[in-house]
Amino acid sequence: MVVIDQHQPWVGGKPFRADQPDWVLDAGTSPPSAAPEWRKTTTGGLRGGGNCLGNRAFVDWLERINLDGMASGRYPAWVIDGDFFGGGGWFTTTVPVDCQSDKHDHLPGDSNYACQRALVRLVESVRKHYPNAYIAMCRPAMDLGVWTLKNTDVCFSALEWTVFDKAGGTNLTAGDEIRTRSRTRVQREFLPHYLDWPILFPNRLDNPQSVSNWPTGGHLDYILLSALSSSPNQFYNIPTKHGIPDADQAEIRKWLDWGRKNIEYLKARKDLPDWPAAGRVDGSAHVIGNRGLVFLFNPSKTALEGQFALTEESIGLKATGNVQVSQEYPAMNRSIVAAFGQTVRWEVPAESVVILDLQTVH
Repeated sequence: MVVIDQHQPWVGGKPFRADQPDWVLDAGTSPPSAAPEWRKTTTGGLRGGGNCLGNRAFVDWLERINLDGMASGRYPAWVIDGDFFGGGGWFTTTVPVDCQSDKHDHLPGDSNYACQRALVRLVESVRKHYPNAYIAMCRPAMDLGVWTLKNTDVCFSALEWTVFDKAGGTNLTAGDEIRTRSRTRVQREFLPHYLDWPILFPNRLDNPQSVSNWPTGGHLDYILLSALSSSPNQFYNIPTKHGIPDADQAEIRKWLDWGRKNIEYLKARKDLPDWPAAGRVDGSAHVIGNRGLVFLFNPSKTALEGQFALTEESIGLKATGNVQVSQEYPAMNRSIVAAFGQTVRWEVPAESVVILDLQTVH
């Protein structure tokens, strides 16, 4: 079921168990005329060859070998990626699921619900046996909505590896795109931000070792903090570290360490009203009780003022009395004290990000 590397032997729908012909997709019948060619091709005497998750015997076997692998103690994490048939995994092969077989635990041609339930049951089993495992989901769960992610720690961000191509290839525009897409998933698709998995830097599937398209032009802090403000989970799509400038390596390490230090605050998030766009300051608040952080992003070419209210409704702040607001990044000896309920206004330089520290004072 797990297919990430395009050179995996299963790409194209080859069977997991050639000795179990009744487990394969469309077993005992023919695929629809519109089915992809890999479902029509005979491999090892089996037509199609991909396995259907809507088949309890196959899923029981798949569960057993996964639990056996986890029992070795070598794997602190568990991830699944692909489609419901053991193929390469793409949105066109995830839903609807139309296995034609009458030998499985679904109606012929309508295996969608059975496959979804089987996937949920498989993840539940891994969580039950290994409650501390880090469980990451890609396809098909990422296309099915939040109701399939009950036992999941993180979910892959659909199609976001193209962020640099679509955003113009700079850390600034890519940072804006990351925050925009994360807001879309949170506010319109109801994905909790702590399950989000923002992806940074250019895709390198064709040449994983290449660093020729490593983004230049600075503002590395902007894209890193765009991702950290979006989610406590990070997916850094980088090649070998060799060839990436030493200064960039050091900055990535610095912000990863900062994120670990502030992980509890990053798990909380309230978005400020404005979305990323020229001419405005957007951002997010990460507050627990009477203390927290506020990120302010200015993608414009001129300095702008961002603002937020020191209230629970606006940023999640629960406090009485006065609140000290200090600029943590970039480091600056600037702070104000404002009463709970007041609106704070803070200038953000052009094409930059500011982090503010909030705490109550007596």
